[in-house]
Amino acid sequence: MHVVPGTRGLNSPLASGMRRALVLAAAALLLLGCYNQEAERVERIAQDATDHFHEQLSAGQFDEIYRTSDPELRRRQSASTFIVYLRDAQARLATAKSRRQFHTGVVLQRDHATVVLAYDVDVGDAIVSEQTSWVIREQATLSDYYIETTASR
Repeated sequence: MHVVPGTRGLNSPLASGMRRALVLAAAALLLLGCYNQEAERVERIAQDATDHFHEQLSAGQFDEIYRTSDPELRRRQSASTFIVYLRDAQARLATAKSRRQFHTGVVLQRDHATVVLAYDVDVGDAIVSEQTSWVIREQATLSDYYIETTASR
């Protein structure tokens, strides 16, 4: 049997291609791992911010919520409009028995992240859907808030 030099063994084109594929796969796994760690980090920040938001909402700190929200939210809605909306949300959530998170969306960008958390809230006589959206730079700032009754009992 005659073997052409360089077609078998560690220096063959096939082995070289396999090494290249393994290096690319390892690099992809490393990048995916870094992405997942960062996504988990910003998700925790958003969940902590949502807990703090609910504390402020329950305490009626509407002005503070508006004042510390994202500038884009403040551009879209006046303080008076948003505060009326928050008062309504506070009233709807006053009898909350349980909250179940059913969606998390994370978008990582070069200079910030956007995190959306969606919940179903059992308020006794109805199920309320609630969604908080956060822009995360050095800290989380509320970029949107949505609440609606989705099912009455």
